[in-house]
Amino acid sequence: MNERLGKLWQEYKEKVKAGQDPRTLYQQMVWPILLDFWKKSPVVEPQKFQFDVSIHTLGTSPEATTLAILGTRSSEVYVIHTPETRKYLEQIRRDVGVELYPIEIEKNDVVTIYKRIKEVVERNIGKTVALDVTGGTKAMSAGMASGGFFFRRFFPNIRVVYVDNEEYDEELRRPVAGSEKLVILPSPHEVLGDVDAFFALEHYSKGEFYEAQRYFRETAKKTKDNRYNVLADICVMYHAWYSLDIETAFEKSRKLVEELQTDTWLNHPLGKSRGFFETQSKILEAIKRFLEEKDYTRNKFGVFALAKTLLKKSEKHEMHGETILTALCAYRALELLLQERLSLYNLTPDMPLTDEDKIAIRREMSKILQKPEDQVEMHDKLGLFGMAILLIVKKDSCVQGIFDQKRLKALSLALQSRNSSLLIHGFDFPNEKQVEYIKECARKLLKDLEIRAELRLDPSTDMCFEKAGLDLFKW
Repeated sequence: MNERLGKLWQEYKEKVKAGQDPRTLYQQMVWPILLDFWKKSPVVEPQKFQFDVSIHTLGTSPEATTLAILGTRSSEVYVIHTPETRKYLEQIRRDVGVELYPIEIEKNDVVTIYKRIKEVVERNIGKTVALDVTGGTKAMSAGMASGGFFFRRFFPNIRVVYVDNEEYDEELRRPVAGSEKLVILPSPHEVLGDVDAFFALEHYSKGEFYEAQRYFRETAKKTKDNRYNVLADICVMYHAWYSLDIETAFEKSRKLVEELQTDTWLNHPLGKSRGFFETQSKILEAIKRFLEEKDYTRNKFGVFALAKTLLKKSEKHEMHGETILTALCAYRALELLLQERLSLYNLTPDMPLTDEDKIAIRREMSKILQKPEDQVEMHDKLGLFGMAILLIVKKDSCVQGIFDQKRLKALSLALQSRNSSLLIHGFDFPNEKQVEYIKECARKLLKDLEIRAELRLDPSTDMCFEKAGLDLFKW
């Protein structure tokens, strides 16, 4: 405490005890000295900081608001007040020597406080803004604090401040002059890892795995708890899987299974669910091996897993209203499954066709497209429609059961729509009905592959194509 102010305070107390009016005496005897001291050297913790803008809630002790304005050293000052405290504005303006921008509200109107904070901050993007919660009603202070900590997530230059004191005089029921200080309060978002963990779980529940892992990493830094990094790795695995970066997804899954075998996770829900992640790792390994070897014959599970992943991805895009991406994933799944069926006849889409097959395919296409045979276009490499027709020609029972003449015509139209879509060769938007038709055909081929290859997948295995439940992420 300033030595001069300390002596002055004792004199002030004696005079109050002698019967003089404490408020009048404070204004005449103490306040001018304290005000001069703060104008020259305000006390700020953890360190002095000059703000560009400040917003203050005003109560019936205008001195606290004055000290807060001087402590922030801002040049653009907004004061939120009620009709009852409007009378103190002129005194504050005179004491600080800065123009004030008053904002009048009712004493419990926190909604207006939120709105005004937002308006001021948006007008001052890039500038530092102090939100002073010292004065006003409890609702006003609470509104200012909660608004400040919330908006700090989006405007990092916001700080919540408060005029505190080191000593309080119980006899006079006011802070001891010279013990005041402006405290820049830490944000719970920055010092409590739990807040970031809540955000991480929210993003995870929405399937926003990249954002979720970022918040889990922040939580690990703040709490020094490495277990949150494991949760982040789970998010990275799902993000890579969903993005079809299968190599990264498998590598993360392999390390995750190893980590969950350690004593740290012995009694944790994640450790007890290690089998779930082991199955996911096997799924990813099968896909990875198929992508490397491109062997439709000896790795049926890899084909199945990749096709199912594409259909799951298609469903997720559909949930978000992303029709073009929904279509692309569904078409690719169908194409992959038709390629697998061709492998049953030792055929691939780019193998040269026999003259007999060419004639049969042209004849079949002519009937479906209702064109003369000499007008039917044939390409060296079979597309999706061509593969389906070739399998019909080969009398493939599964494809014949799925694609009759009417469905083949629908397939042809759907493929024309795909090829003219914005992300392929044209400018059109996919037809949702056609996309659903493609997905239906792919699902039937996928089910046939599961039965034919004797994969014997139970419902729990099907669940392994989804993310782990949130209940596994609790300590």
